[in-house]
Amino acid sequence: MSPRLLSAVGAVAVAALLGTATPVSAESELRDEFPALTAAADLAASRSEVVRIANGEVGYRERAGNCTKYSKDCAAWCGMFTRWVWNKAGVSKLPPAGYGKAWVATYWASWGAGKGLLKRRPAGTRKGDPAAGDVIVYGVPGSLAGHVAIVAKVHADGKLTTIDGNLSNKVVKRTIDPKTTTTNGGSVYGYVRPAF
Repeated sequence: MSPRLLSAVGAVAVAALLGTATPVSAESELRDEFPALTAAADLAASRSEVVRIANGEVGYRERAGNCTKYSKDCAAWCGMFTRWVWNKAGVSKLPPAGYGKAWVATYWASWGAGKGLLKRRPAGTRKGDPAAGDVIVYGVPGSLAGHVAIVAKVHADGKLTTIDGNLSNKVVKRTIDPKTTTTNGGSVYGYVRPAF
C-alpha cells in the first residue's frame, strides 16, 4: 500500500471514529484504488437506508377505508408502503404504481423477474439469498392473494426480520421463518433486490 493510500485510509478511519465528514481527497483516493470495495460499501449504506426508513414507519396505522399516506389510493397497501420506502431511500428502479401493478403484492415478483432483480426461494427451504433492503414476496405471480414487506435483517439461522405494511392495519416489525410462514394465503415466493 502506497504512503499516499495509507494516509487516505487513515483519514477515512479518523473521520469515521469522530463522526465527521471524510476529506474529499481521501475518499476519492479510496474509490480510485478500491472500486469494488467502495461500491459494496455504497450498496450496504443504501440498503441500510431502506431499513432505516421502514423502521421509522413501524406503528403507523391506516385511516378509515384502507387510506394511508403512502398513496392517494385507498386499498390494500402493503405494496404501496414497500414502494414508498424504496422511493424515499433512492432506489432507482421502482415497479409502476397503481392497481394491477405495485399495489398487487405478487406483481412485485413478475416485475422483479423481468428486471433481473428476483431471487426465488426454493420450496421447502429457507434459502433464496435475501438481504436487508430486499422486498420479500408472498404468493405466486398472477395471484391476487399475496403480501410484500421489507427485509430488515437476515439471521444466522435463516429466519428474517421484516417490516410489513398493512399487517393488522398497521406497519409492524416481526421475525419470520421463510420456510413456513404464510401471509394472506401465500408462502414466500422470493426476494426482489433494490437497484440503486
